[in-house]
Amino acid sequence: MQWLFGLFMVLISASATAQPQGMSQADMQKMMQQAQAMQACMANVDQASLKALEKKGRKLEAKIKQLCADGQRDKAMATAMQAGMEISQDPLLKDMKKCTEMMPTMLSDMMTDIPFSDSQNDKGKSGKHICD
Repeated sequence: MQWLFGLFMVLISASATAQPQGMSQADMQKMMQQAQAMQACMANVDQASLKALEKKGRKLEAKIKQLCADGQRDKAMATAMQAGMEISQDPLLKDMKKCTEMMPTMLSDMMTDIPFSDSQNDKGKSGKHICD
């Protein structure tokens, strides 16, 4: 999760030197304070649980890729959907999402890109199949 904060800090640094139109110095200051609050929140995220969740996700990804390669598209999609439902309920993921809610919507949108979050891998919403 440190990569997420690192990426955000790079974006903040870049925007500080090239201040976007409509963003005042006070807005920049507020954004920096929010970034610090997010960093403090993320420091409380259990790193061992995060690593375990990442490992679980990688195993699941390999399983789904294998199902797709074997031509079992329906089973791959069902597996992804079930895993998405389970992982989206993980307390760790919920804690991380709370941390990102401290930031402007840009960072919250980044959290929805976490593999197997409830906003992804849903054919009904995205129109794409997990194997595509």
